[in-house]
Amino acid sequence: MTAPNRIVFGAHFTQFVEPASTVGEPGFYGERYGRYLGERAQGGAGVIIAGQAQVHPTTAYQMRNNAVAWNEAAVPHFRQVTAPLHDHGALAFLQLAHNGGVNDGTWSKLPVWAPSAVANYNEPPQALERDQIGELVDHFARSAANAAAGGFDG
Repeated sequence: MTAPNRIVFGAHFTQFVEPASTVGEPGFYGERYGRYLGERAQGGAGVIIAGQAQVHPTTAYQMRNNAVAWNEAAVPHFRQVTAPLHDHGALAFLQLAHNGGVNDGTWSKLPVWAPSAVANYNEPPQALERDQIGELVDHFARSAANAAAGGFDG
């Protein structure tokens, strides 16, 4: 793939995620975020990196308005973001994330997964076991496949 120019618009947190139908659940990217990034493409950015989308339930509740990437239901929502970028000739990239020990299990009721049990500023995390590492790798792969199906170029 070739970018139309060297202007890269970096990922950042906007809180433009469409809320889930259940209060407190993570949501999806949508038309609002697509319009926001599309305006940057229209303004001349050649590569646009959409802000982090979460790859696993243990990280999806780290802050409000987190976008889900591991669920296939994200694919049509991703298309609402990538279509306006492609319409203006920009490449669309997605930052996939698992935020490790900065997560908080208060909303998810799931343990916080991190490389070690050293606490950050929230609850002490659970050090990942080998099978959990494999699960995260699988979720990253699933999330990447969903992003590609949703039109992301990388």
